[in-house]
Amino acid sequence: MSMRSSCQFRSDSSGILSDRLRSAVAAIMASVSVLLATTVGFAQDKATKVIHDDIVLTTARPDNLEIHITYYQSDVGKEAPVVILLHAEGSNRQVWLGNMGFAQRLWDEGYAVIAVDLRKHGQSVVQGPAKITPADRQRMVAFDMEAVKAFIFEKHMDEQLNMNKTAIIAPEMSAAVAILYTIRDWKKPPHDDGLRTPRGQDIRSLLLLSPESKTKGLNIGASITDIGKLAANTLPAMSFSTVFFYGAADKKDKRGGTKRMYSKAAGVKGVKKNVLLQAYPFKYRGVELIGRNNARTRCEEQMLGFLDGRLKKLTQTPWKDRRSAFNRN
Repeated sequence: MSMRSSCQFRSDSSGILSDRLRSAVAAIMASVSVLLATTVGFAQDKATKVIHDDIVLTTARPDNLEIHITYYQSDVGKEAPVVILLHAEGSNRQVWLGNMGFAQRLWDEGYAVIAVDLRKHGQSVVQGPAKITPADRQRMVAFDMEAVKAFIFEKHMDEQLNMNKTAIIAPEMSAAVAILYTIRDWKKPPHDDGLRTPRGQDIRSLLLLSPESKTKGLNIGASITDIGKLAANTLPAMSFSTVFFYGAADKKDKRGGTKRMYSKAAGVKGVKKNVLLQAYPFKYRGVELIGRNNARTRCEEQMLGFLDGRLKKLTQTPWKDRRSAFNRN
């Protein structure tokens, strides 16, 4: 790194800079060089805590859509758990951001956080009609979430986080996206590299806020039972858990949809305490359960407690190289 000094020194009557002044300048420049080297080294530290706003991801072919995210890089390093924040239909990632936002709160607790604008929301705009179609919702699962997972893999290999400790927090419509993507991730076969290096099984917790039981384009009927089956796994290294949050007075929770979803998942034999339900005696829906209403619900504290107990404390999932053995040096 080079640095150009703007300081100018006036020569004396003989036109020669004194030795004493030369020595002083040399000492100052040496000190500045040491300071710059220290600063650069800190900036390149993998455990640096920093917010990367408006990172642009590109979905796989033939989709090729730009997905915008905000990434909160944890200072915990390669064992940092990861939380993906989705949003309701018609909303965007800004509901999580800001100095008082829940993303900041998670980050302060040591989590790596990724807030996502799903397609046709926020900055993830597309050409053509803005109306969300059933096909758009399906592509959120098949393309948007896979682009986010690829980004997490990249940061995992940079030793900034542990992708095998990933959770998704999803309100309303995006709950269906989160559920279907979780099943998709757990069904991924390992690499055929002799070591059976996993490609998936990384989503270890789901936190669903007023989840929609019916979303056009996203059929989650059978997947709710599949979520229960994941939660019934008794192997510590494959543990999975989910919790449903909802307002009991929410008129949009048609016919008790959230409670029925919970009952279906919790009805799987062996689930025990890995599928939970948290109701609040209010009409709040989705992200209304947190933020300015948190003083009444304490939902944020309960989400943090759930994540601390079910994600942060996973002991059977240490950081490992997730590349195929054929692609390692």
